[in-house]
Amino acid sequence: METRVVLCLDMDAFFVSVERSLRPELEGKPIVVGGRLEGRGVVSSASYEARAYGIHAAMPLAQARRLCPHLILIPGHFEAYRQASRQIRTLLEELSPWVEMASIDEAFVDLTGSERALGAPFQVARRLQERIRRELRLPCSIGLAGNKLVAKVASSRAKPAGLLEVPNGQEAAFLAPLPIAVLPGVGPHTAARLAELRITTCGELASAPAGLLERFLGPHALALQRWARGEDRSPVIPCARPVRSISRAVTFPRDSRDPSFLRATLCLLAEEVGSILRQKGLGSCCIAVQVRWANLSTQSRQRTLPHPIASDAALLRIARNLLDELLDRSRQRVRLLGIQVSQLSPQGMQLPLLPGDRCGEQRALWLSCCLDRIRSRYGSRSIQRGSVLTLHKRLGELEEDGGNAFPPP
Repeated sequence: METRVVLCLDMDAFFVSVERSLRPELEGKPIVVGGRLEGRGVVSSASYEARAYGIHAAMPLAQARRLCPHLILIPGHFEAYRQASRQIRTLLEELSPWVEMASIDEAFVDLTGSERALGAPFQVARRLQERIRRELRLPCSIGLAGNKLVAKVASSRAKPAGLLEVPNGQEAAFLAPLPIAVLPGVGPHTAARLAELRITTCGELASAPAGLLERFLGPHALALQRWARGEDRSPVIPCARPVRSISRAVTFPRDSRDPSFLRATLCLLAEEVGSILRQKGLGSCCIAVQVRWANLSTQSRQRTLPHPIASDAALLRIARNLLDELLDRSRQRVRLLGIQVSQLSPQGMQLPLLPGDRCGEQRALWLSCCLDRIRSRYGSRSIQRGSVLTLHKRLGELEEDGGNAFPPP
């Protein structure tokens, strides 16, 4: 039986690195990718020079600028990042058909059985690393191991721009001295529970009595213990991951309690989410609206539907009701507003011949598709709802947070 070999590629400070590939004069300087200078968003990506000042992803931009007054802030260019990710995937697929893109900047490649054609895995990884640096001008770190879990940890330990191979049979020894936080599923709560048992490293977790762990953590404890021993059978899945949710959010430069302004903003967000749904041929059975108040607390409301919807009218009707419920619960001003659709499924668009319960939604969906085509041909502002016509100057100041306002599904 062939020894399994998995390569984990993890791009280093990906967004920042893409920006530097376009602007080489930024090399060696403290940089973050985030919102606008006048905005109140958070850091999306920080260079290693910026990290030396304690700056990290998800930190408020204002705090990052206090830590490093000469920090260079760059608005995100997400199409450039997606293009770079596609180029990386093309290079990986030249090595193996078994490529799994775990995220925009991380991938797994199954190299099992490829040594005769490609050479030793370590040399394959080294050539790949050099090629990405030469052709795309991007740094990356690579881990090699007998499974995805250990390869991922190895790539993290190799950062920045390193290469680390864990020999077959040495997985448990490699993980043993590392903190349990390197394992998937170990967050602050689980780590605190294990600390009560004086378990802080993977080695201590691997050797702990299974019954004791189950009593403390439940059935999930056994999976954690297997991971701590470096055991992972999960396959590299080459097919594209299905879209599980779509979300858009904006952070306001000034807190607002103006209902007309908030509803107009929500309208634009709902139309953007709806357009993406229809482009992908999907409908949603769960709509959620989230607000972050002026005191930085966050609340959300969601509604689950018996049938999927994809029209702007239906999305907006539900989203407005959810927003009104949230505004009724607090008198605070709103700092961030977001919308998310989930429970997605394929959605056809067909006008019924006879009136029915969903006739209105089908007609609304048909109208939304017509508007999509008009905007695609003549521009996004070629046809708009009256409620937002007079607000574009104000809305243009908004800082878009993409899908980051909602936790991953």
